Amino acid sequence: MTNHLPQAFAALEAFPALHAEVAPALQRQAARAVATLAHALPRPELLDHLHQACSDPAGGLVVVEGAPGTGVTSLLVALAARYPFPLWLADADPQGLAALYAQIIALWRPGLPLIDPAALTDPIALERLLTEAVATAEQPLVLLIDLPNPHAPPATPFPALIPSEIPPGLTLVLGCVPGTPLPTQPRLRLALPADAPDTATLAVQIVADTDLDPRMAQGNLLYLRLMLRWHEAGLMDLHNPPLGLNGLLGHWWQGLDASAQHVAALLAAAAEPLPLPVIAELVQNDPEPLLSAWESLELVDLTMQASSEGPLFLASLAHPALSPLIANLVGGDLHTAHGSLAALALHHLSRPTNQATPGLRYLARNLARHAALGPQAHRATRLAQVTSREWVRNHSRLASLADAQRDATWELRAAADGPILRLIRAAALTGILATRARSLDADSAVAALTHGIEQGSRDAALKRVTELVERLPDGMDKAQILRRLGETCYAARMRTSAMRLLSRALDLEANPTSPTWREQREQLFVALAQAALNLGAITVALQIAERIEHLERRAMVETQVTRHLIAAGDLGQARRVAYGVLHESMGAWARAEVGVALARAGDQRGSMILEEISLETVRAWAEIELACDLARHDDRAALARIEALPSPGQRDRGLARLAHALAMAQKDGDALAAAEQISTVESRVAALLDLRVTLDGLVAMLALERATNDIHRLTGDDRAPLLAALAAAHALIGRREAALKITTQLPEGEERDRALAKVAVAITQGGDYPAAQQILAQLDDDDERDWAKDEIARILAATGCWEESWLLVHSMSADDQRSHSAADLAIERARSGEPVAALAQAGEIEMASERARAMTLIAPLLVAAGQSQVALDPAYIARLASSEARGRYLAGIAIALAEAGHLDAAADLIRRIHRPAARARAGAALAHTYAPSNPVQAVAALAEALQATRGGREETLRTLEWAAPTLALLGGSELLAATAAVVAELDG
Repeated sequence: MTNHLPQAFAALEAFPALHAEVAPALQRQAARAVATLAHALPRPELLDHLHQACSDPAGGLVVVEGAPGTGVTSLLVALAARYPFPLWLADADPQGLAALYAQIIALWRPGLPLIDPAALTDPIALERLLTEAVATAEQPLVLLIDLPNPHAPPATPFPALIPSEIPPGLTLVLGCVPGTPLPTQPRLRLALPADAPDTATLAVQIVADTDLDPRMAQGNLLYLRLMLRWHEAGLMDLHNPPLGLNGLLGHWWQGLDASAQHVAALLAAAAEPLPLPVIAELVQNDPEPLLSAWESLELVDLTMQASSEGPLFLASLAHPALSPLIANLVGGDLHTAHGSLAALALHHLSRPTNQATPGLRYLARNLARHAALGPQAHRATRLAQVTSREWVRNHSRLASLADAQRDATWELRAAADGPILRLIRAAALTGILATRARSLDADSAVAALTHGIEQGSRDAALKRVTELVERLPDGMDKAQILRRLGETCYAARMRTSAMRLLSRALDLEANPTSPTWREQREQLFVALAQAALNLGAITVALQIAERIEHLERRAMVETQVTRHLIAAGDLGQARRVAYGVLHESMGAWARAEVGVALARAGDQRGSMILEEISLETVRAWAEIELACDLARHDDRAALARIEALPSPGQRDRGLARLAHALAMAQKDGDALAAAEQISTVESRVAALLDLRVTLDGLVAMLALERATNDIHRLTGDDRAPLLAALAAAHALIGRREAALKITTQLPEGEERDRALAKVAVAITQGGDYPAAQQILAQLDDDDERDWAKDEIARILAATGCWEESWLLVHSMSADDQRSHSAADLAIERARSGEPVAALAQAGEIEMASERARAMTLIAPLLVAAGQSQVALDPAYIARLASSEARGRYLAGIAIALAEAGHLDAAADLIRRIHRPAARARAGAALAHTYAPSNPVQAVAALAEALQATRGGREETLRTLEWAAPTLALLGGSELLAATAAVVAELDG
């Protein structure tokens, strides 16, 4: 038997704690592996061919494809038994992803023997692990996954979490049936039996000494095994056999009576071994004789399990190929089988616990699945049981939140058709439970940290362990792990780290809900309130805001409501809202805005409100605003308001604002007089220079002269920046020589170079780029020269001189600044109407993050210009270095396609996006586009978006946040309020 066990399973024995965490899954898959190879014949040539395909150092996807019974699973298990390749038999154990994760750790990352708490729900967790493993590997890595049959009754609500992007150096071998969706284009596709030259030889070997024609099997080895076994039992005539496995099962099915067909349908519906008492209760007779007969025909496996009531017999189909075939024979009656199992589960769960039956555990564990796959008419009412607060609370008491999360995921699958509030509730519950169900063994975390410390990499080990711990939900369990890690650090003389960890643990113990956890929920409330405000539903917006505990965040919403009411002219309601703001500072600002609005409307209550404000800064702002209002028709009254301000600093700010307002009112002399009254030299010079730019004629020249005189009287550090500003002002009006002469008053070095850089920018603004180039050549300071080049490049771009600006940017010294400026330039070129040329430029940017930023912002502009195919060119997509960047890029294109009305193209592209967050953001945008004209399709698109981010609370809440405008379109303010209530109930 040990020869049949995968080598990667055995590798876990060196990690007892890790092995213990995944032991049940390993046992299930080991039993399947042993049973598979026990019936399989050796296929050395095919095995060597597959191994050779796995040896390519470039890696990639290799697909082994074949109908059930053609030997796909046997081939993968044989490969895993011969070589140390991690194996997941997802067809036999859909919940066994953790075992795969553990194998990868044992083989490729032994230094940190910890399973990511998010591994079972977050598709990115496995990709992170594989990327880390490939980065440190000394040889090509191979991963084997036998995928579930998509044509069989699903064992899980959604497809298995497999790597959507394969890092270079990793070969992913997928075993599947034809028609299975693949994550990417395979490098090699091996189709069985067509690509297996030994199939005919094996078939002849199996039927040797019999009269069975091997061609009747159509390459299906399972057919031959069953045919010969049934012939031995006297059920089949080898001279007139049915054609193929479908024909063989059809022949068997026709010989069954209604009761036997019911039993077969129940076995096909079950996702795990079905207790015989459950079958007996549904068919109203003892199924054991029938099942024993089927066991002798190798159709069924019977096992015995110990229970408190004595031995419990369980039945399951003997081969995964049988379930989809029987399901096809049953047809619509399979829904009935699921429905009867769900009804029986609800019946037993409603009874007192002292009347529980041996099959109750199976029924409770599978109620959600059978309800979701049962008749449509009963799904909502039956699934309501497994998403109720009492159901979740019971799971929480039993420390089985992972089971509750699985049940909620079935509801999320079923709720995709609406109603919309049911979908929202299912999504919120699934995401919240996905995070709350995460766990990490404290002993394993301490052992991993201790191992790292002993290996001499204590800082790296601590960083990696704490990164995994931080993926746990806030609460006492997380606090205890942090405390133990802190104690371990303290014992290892890592005092600073110990204090930080212990402090974090104390914070969580005192308040198990961290500010970050609360902030994520409240950001959703802010988005819902804003959506309500956009509808004009003031009452609903304020009701949602009341759910926000953080006073400043709540005040932000209330301030937005106040401004909305002011803009609408409802100053009385705005006043009431502003007085209801509890945050002291923001409340004062809101009341000040109302006071200013009332004063502008001639209402005396405005002055009364402003007099009540105690914060000087807020009141000064209001007085300055009102003074500037008076500038056009009563400059003396305006000046009197400014002079009444209590502090010199406030008066200076007010005079500067007033001077500008007077200049805009064409009161040049009054503007200059106001600026000259400013007491601080820096503020006065700034105001005078602003007048020089704003005005023309004599007063403008006087302002420049006064500013020059003020600067000349200055000494110390304040003089340099003002001289630089003065020089730039002279250059801007064409007085280049005067500008350069001013810069000579500064000492050589950084200060003079800064002034010269500003002069060069001003000269370019005046239209003399060659002269600016001469000044740039004089600059020795790299930072100042790069700043000037960035500014000048923007000026040149604004005039359409793209090539000159591009060359200037590429002459910059600092790599990061050069890439940032190039990205800005490419984006601006796209916005000016040249997106194709802009994308080409963006693709050449050196720094990956800036290249991705530019391309992501340019792509939607290409779509708007009718150039979506250019944006989707694989050569451009390949320029994006990370999967996150590719996801954001494709999401931007999909959103643009939706906004342009290309809804089908957008939907197709969204399905190509692998990153959950990017896919959800694009899906929410597609739903928003559908909402006005096709609400049913909008709900479907929103369901796909929410299903994409089902792996975590933060991701789900963010998707709902993106969807807030869509919810407003679909259900108005009532739906927004209901959404806030649902989230508050589930997440409170």
